[in-house]
Amino acid sequence: MLHCHGGCSNADVIKVLKEMDLWPGQRLSQNHPIFGSSPREEKAPATFPNIESLTSFLAKTGSVRLYHYPLAKGLPWGMARIDMSTGKKTFRAFHALPDGKIVLAKPPVDKLPLYHSDRLPDDLTVPVWIPEGEKCAEALAGFCVPVVTSANGAGSARHSDWSVLDARPVIIWPDNDQAGRKYLNEVRACIANRVAKLDIVSVDSLALNSTTTWIIS
Repeated sequence: MLHCHGGCSNADVIKVLKEMDLWPGQRLSQNHPIFGSSPREEKAPATFPNIESLTSFLAKTGSVRLYHYPLAKGLPWGMARIDMSTGKKTFRAFHALPDGKIVLAKPPVDKLPLYHSDRLPDDLTVPVWIPEGEKCAEALAGFCVPVVTSANGAGSARHSDWSVLDARPVIIWPDNDQAGRKYLNEVRACIANRVAKLDIVSVDSLALNSTTTWIIS
């Protein structure tokens, strides 16, 4: 039995659980196909009456933190980080509609704004730091340095708008793991021909994986 205290319908609850692979159901396989089945139709993303109901719903699967990005063509949007009790984490994009309802999907734009890109200084000579992920960006921002990062981490850098870094010096601080090296290469490909100077933090000598754990230590 399902009940959402945030006011969303059971259909929306089930839809999001399926999208997050948290809904039990029969899995198809090549050895055991279901005859007569048709390809799954693309469904509309789940919609919530307000940000509180979205947060309440996502909190059913773990600890939730919302990161609010600069407006995307006038639409408020952001990323939700869900740290689940299993130790795994997942991220979901959301954006607001003109009527105030919240859609659990990225905003309908070609390129997403960078996190904290609206906080860059007017002085183009000040270096801008790029860690992987909002949590690391928040940690670095605590040192009062300009920081940006892109949504969805490794594999998605090309979907963001990096033009705000044109003619600026940049320092990339990747995570010290395979995903971090992948993110480094993706970001470098996006900005190499547009920034004034590109430096990369050497993380091989660091015993800790991420910017956040290094700062905390």
